[in-house]
Amino acid sequence: MAKDVDTVIEELRAKPIIAQALSVLRQKLPPTVCYHTAGHTDEVMRDAVEFALKDDLSEREIELLGIAAAYHDTGFVHRSGDNEVLGADNAVEAMEEHGGYKDEEISLVRQMILDTQLKITPRGARQVATSKLSGYLLDADVSNLGRDDFFEKAELVRQEVGVQDQEKFFLGLITFLSCQEWYTPAAKAARSAKKQENIRKLKKLIKKELEDD
Repeated sequence: MAKDVDTVIEELRAKPIIAQALSVLRQKLPPTVCYHTAGHTDEVMRDAVEFALKDDLSEREIELLGIAAAYHDTGFVHRSGDNEVLGADNAVEAMEEHGGYKDEEISLVRQMILDTQLKITPRGARQVATSKLSGYLLDADVSNLGRDDFFEKAELVRQEVGVQDQEKFFLGLITFLSCQEWYTPAAKAARSAKKQENIRKLKKLIKKELEDD
C-alpha cells in the first residue's frame, strides 16, 4: 500500500540530516526574515512530497528531495543575497557528514538548491530546473502562486524585501507569475487553475490602485 503524504513527511523529519536543518531554521533565522521562515520550509517539503508521490517518484528520490527542501533556505541564517549558495554548501556538508550518499546524489541536491535562485531569462526572472528532481523542488518552492494563500504570502514577501510601493510590487508580481511555469505533471494539475485566478485578481487590484492614484 502506497504511503500518504503525512507518513512520508514524518519519516523525512525523523531523519537526523533533515531534523538538523529544520532545527537551525527554527532557532537561528533573523527576525527580519518573515517569509522564508521555518514554516515556509515545512510547506515546501510538504508540497514537494505531495507532487512526488502523485508522480510516482522513488523513495530515494523523495529522500533527496526532502534534503534539498530542508536545506534550500538555510542560507538566510547568514544573508539573503546569494543565500542559495550557502544553502547548497550546508546541504553538501551535512550529506558528507552524515554519510550514505553517493557523490552524484550530493551534487544533485547541491544543484537543486542552486536552481532555486532566480535567473534572468528573455522572458524575465524565473527559476530554471536543471534536472527532473529539481523541478519538484522549484514547483514546491513557489507552490503558493497556485494556492488560496497567495496574497497572504505575497504580503510577507513584500515586508521581507522592504518594498513600500504597493503598485510597483503588484506589477513585479504579475511579471513573475507570467514568467513562472510548472515543471511537474502533479503541480500543473494541482496549481495551474488557481494561479490563473490569482493573476486575474492581481490585475484587478492593480487596476484599482491606478484608479485610486
